[in-house]
Amino acid sequence: VWQDTENQGFFMGQTLSEVFRNSNVLLFKAKFRSPESYENYFGPFTGAPDGQPTGHWQVQEATHYTRLVINAQDRVWLFYKCQEDAECHSSSEESGLRKHSPQNWAASLKPQAGLPFDIQIAETETGSLSVDVRGQRLLIAKTPPPVETEPVPQSIKFIGPFAKAECLGAHSTIRQVWLWEDGPRSYAIGIFSTLLAGRQNLFVPPVVMGEGVKENNGWRFTWRREGNSGTALIALNGEDAILTFDQDGRDLEDADQVVLNSGAVFFDERIELAPLTSGADWKHWFDTVLVGHFITGFVPAC
Repeated sequence: VWQDTENQGFFMGQTLSEVFRNSNVLLFKAKFRSPESYENYFGPFTGAPDGQPTGHWQVQEATHYTRLVINAQDRVWLFYKCQEDAECHSSSEESGLRKHSPQNWAASLKPQAGLPFDIQIAETETGSLSVDVRGQRLLIAKTPPPVETEPVPQSIKFIGPFAKAECLGAHSTIRQVWLWEDGPRSYAIGIFSTLLAGRQNLFVPPVVMGEGVKENNGWRFTWRREGNSGTALIALNGEDAILTFDQDGRDLEDADQVVLNSGAVFFDERIELAPLTSGADWKHWFDTVLVGHFITGFVPAC
């Protein structure tokens, strides 16, 4: 049975702000934990138009802002110091990098909280960039990203997300699981929510299902967290997953089975960046980064 023992310790010995600070550290390091992680999160970096300033750029003076990343698909990330040992970022969404002239670009960035803002980017004679942001002019130079180059042993394989949305009147019942495999063990995060269809939802609660116990061709998960309990059996079937689920913690003999297709309804970087090094690292990650966190996403229309 997965129990939220680490968060129980948090309420006894830590403050909520400490957990949020630890989350910022984990999330920042995860994006640069290896060349592959960097490429998967920020890439691709090949195929950009000639002259576009793709790659990793470092701010050259001491300021609130630290680095800029631009990929070949016009996505932009501007990092800032959100605490002493971690950096957070604002990023572009649909519009991305917009070219104004051969050496000038603009982008609209959305912070993690607050209103979007614009930045102006210009190439200098030395090949560096100047960035105008919120009344400041930053001088930034292209540098290698701060990735960990030494390979880290990994025992966990991320199998992927599996999901199904079923209409119920004006609502959609979402069943989605993210599944990892570690030898005979498995780990899972789930969404089991009925939401208004065709709308953006800002507060979808993720369920830490924890470690599953091998049972026949699948894994049985049983969890208790923040007063809620549940039991689920997940079995892979080709590219799909068979979910037998009961959120009240009862036995699964009379529960309905749902076929979850490979793919996702909701995406969340806090789940997709989970470490693959060990089960202990996986548990520590989710006991930290999901505290006070909700998933945001569009609920399919019915």
